[in-house]
Amino acid sequence: MAALEQMKADENVMKLAEDQKRQKEQLHAKIIQLQKQVDMKQELELEIQQLKGSLTVLKHMEDDKDAEILNKVDTLQKNLRDKEQSLQDLDALNQTLIIKKRESNDELQEARQALVDAIKELQSHGNIRFKRMGELDTRPFLEAMKQRYNEEDAEERASELCSLWKEYLKDPDWHPFKVIMVEGKEKVCLC
Repeated sequence: MAALEQMKADENVMKLAEDQKRQKEQLHAKIIQLQKQVDMKQELELEIQQLKGSLTVLKHMEDDKDAEILNKVDTLQKNLRDKEQSLQDLDALNQTLIIKKRESNDELQEARQALVDAIKELQSHGNIRFKRMGELDTRPFLEAMKQRYNEEDAEERASELCSLWKEYLKDPDWHPFKVIMVEGKEKVCLC
């Protein structure tokens, strides 16, 4: 029963971790989308400024009462209104996306906290232990040396052997297994 409980807890932790990773990827996609929309907004603002400048120039030329200039002014004013409306729509969309991003970030933080709580709960059961990568557990060395030597020598030799293996682990070119050919077949042996 304890093993089943442990497996269920492990599955829950893995699901939470996968959900957190997926949500993080979604947030990155949203950030990229927001950046694109900010660029579009800046382009629209530039176009609006250009249209306003053209409109000002044409208004100064309006003194001639030329029908062609009046038509250009009307067209520019319509374009200006359209661009301003597009800018307002983009602002509204940006606000919506920012709100969604904050909500997603809150959900992600809640999932992260749930994952941390689940790991803490698993640690309280005492069945799960976390180890750091690259660190050696001295107990197997001690047990192996106790089988070969007396108690006093076993501790000393186990610490020497453990230190040697720690040095091996620091060397990136060291490999604990060697593949050799024996009678035309590959055989793995410990170095």
